[in-house]
Amino acid sequence: MVYKFLFDFDVKIRQVPGTTAARELLVSTALQYLDRLSNDAGNDGALQAEMQKVYQKIGDVQGMYGLPNLGRPKDAIASYQKALAISRSLMATHPEVRDNTRSLAQCLARLAFLQVREKDFAGAVRGLKEALAAEEKSLQRFPPEYPDMRVMGNGYVYLSTAEKNLGEIPAAVEAARQGQDWMARCAAIRN
Repeated sequence: MVYKFLFDFDVKIRQVPGTTAARELLVSTALQYLDRLSNDAGNDGALQAEMQKVYQKIGDVQGMYGLPNLGRPKDAIASYQKALAISRSLMATHPEVRDNTRSLAQCLARLAFLQVREKDFAGAVRGLKEALAAEEKSLQRFPPEYPDMRVMGNGYVYLSTAEKNLGEIPAAVEAARQGQDWMARCAAIRN
């Protein structure tokens, strides 16, 4: 419910000139709400999943490159890390739930994308390898769906960039090849 409100409201105002203060208020209010709510979440998987999505969306609004954002990538990284902690908790308690794996992988990929932009290439490689391993394990249990293929494709593309920046050229080339393969699978489903 909170995620839907946050997402819908932000989509409506993000392109409107002069709404930066409103978006800042949206983020700060949502963060205060989540901090209070986290004490009540306990083992409620549905509530934790909702909180994970909201933290991830807040990170997008705070500083995700390529999206209209508030220009605060370090705050976005902190929000993604909170989302990641919840995702890991959900995976530990409910590994059989496909959305938990997908959420974990998506969160790790978002965090890694920002880490690449912030030049933390080693951190990005670690996170991306964890994301890809989680998705691969999930794909052994469930048939691949478009969101999973997209996470795999984007994950390998980001991994290629991070590996290249670390000077790991053969690993970068292999990751780029795998990213291309997954993106081709995505395109085949969409066409």
